[in-house]
Parts: sequence; structure tokens; C-alpha cells
Amino acid sequence: MKEREKCDKLFSGGIITDRLNAQKTAEHLKVPVYVEAKDCTGSTNADCRAQSGEKSGDFAICADCQTDGRGRRGKSFFSPDGGLYLSVVKSVNADDPSKITALAALATAEAIENVTGKSIGIKWINDLYADGKKVCGILCENISEDFSRLSRVIIGIGINVSPPPGGFPDDIKRRAGALFETPPKNIKNILCAEIINKIYELCEKSGEYVFKRYKSRLFMLGKNIEVIKKNERLSATAERLCPDYRLFVRYPSGKTEELCSGEVSLKTEE
Repeated sequence: MKEREKCDKLFSGGIITDRLNAQKTAEHLKVPVYVEAKDCTGSTNADCRAQSGEKSGDFAICADCQTDGRGRRGKSFFSPDGGLYLSVVKSVNADDPSKITALAALATAEAIENVTGKSIGIKWINDLYADGKKVCGILCENISEDFSRLSRVIIGIGINVSPPPGGFPDDIKRRAGALFETPPKNIKNILCAEIINKIYELCEKSGEYVFKRYKSRLFMLGKNIEVIKKNERLSATAERLCPDYRLFVRYPSGKTEELCSGEVSLKTEE
């Protein structure tokens, strides 16, 4: 079954009129990056990985729909029509995946604000929120199997530009949101280009610059959260962000921990 047919079967109902187009996206790019636009695909991250061996330079793949979108820790990522799914293959110079993820989150937040005017907050470490709802998730992967140094990475970004046909599934509809009820014409191409522009712009900035701007958008510092570990949900307070992007938390017992990965949620979230 072709990916478009899979998408129609998975996400039936409604008509999405705003579509990605490589030429229209390129018109708004400020950096020389080749962009391929797809109507629907399994996963843009997987597509980038498959093409990374034959392409030595930076490139990007975007799609209107994914049938096999992936999130962190192998979870599926709901990727219906109405979204913008973008993966960028980029050469970087970093020693910690968290730094790339944070940079991608900041770049995407700033790009969304520039294009839409909406205020975007970051929930550690890779989720973007607008009006109290999650509108974007990020997954960064190393192309090389050598994790001692990141030299070429895939930066995967999934954004709910408009509500999906048929609405969000019951298990996420209380916390999931979209940037627009009805998106303006060509907004996805403009946003796609601006995200790529911002990624390249921030890669030229100092680590301190990126850290300060990322930290300024975190909305959970000083608040009561839940740390989710396997089948446990532990109450804690998110006290500060460490320079290496670990989240410093304090449990009711007084014990502290620096989280390098994992899932956290505000107490008010379901």
C-alpha cells in the first residue's frame, strides 16, 4: 500500500488545503540547503537516514503526513494530515545529543513565533507548547554509530499546524493543540524554511547564547512536576537547568537528581 493510501486510511475525514512544496519552501530559505517535499511518507527521519549515505552535504525532507512517525524512546508519534514533519541532516560539532535537541527546540520555537506571532514555551527537553497545549515534538538522531562525538545528525521536527481530520485521538486530545484552526495560505512552506534558517543561524551562535535563550522559554522551572520512570510517577520540583541541559529536580524526601533524559510532566497535565 502506498504511503498516501495508508495516510488516508489512518487519518480519514476532512480536507487539508495547505500543502508543502519544495520550490515554494526554497523561495524563503536563506541558506543553501536542498529540500525535498513529500505528500506523505513513513518517516522523514527514516527517509533522511536512508539517503544520508548517498548525500554528503546537508539536506532536508519534509512531509504533510507520516504513517510511521517516531518519538523519543521508540514511541509512535501521531503524524496526521494538517501537520508539518521536517527532518534536517546537518553536520554539527557537539559532544552531547541534548545540546542539539535544545538548539532544535529553540530554533523551532523562534521560527514559529516569527511566522505566526504566537508565544511558544518549551517543556524540557523537546516539546513546544502554545496556549497550554503541545504543538510540536522533536527527535534528534546521530547518523553515525559512534556516539562519542556528534558530527552529522538528523534533526526531526513534527508540528501540529492545524487540527487533524477527525480530531486528535482520545489519549492525547486534552494536551494536544495546533497553531491554527485554519492555516493561512502557504504558511507551512514559510514555516518550514524559517525553521531551517533558524537552525543554521543558531549553530553559528555561542553555546552560552543558545543556553540562555533556551532556558528563558522553559515554563516548568520552579514548578511541581512528575518524573516518569518506567511505571513510576515521582513527585518533584524542577529547580533549575544545568549548563549541560540536565534538569535539576528535588524530591519531597530532599533527595536531588540531575535528569539527563526521561519524561516529565506538570502536575496539572493529564
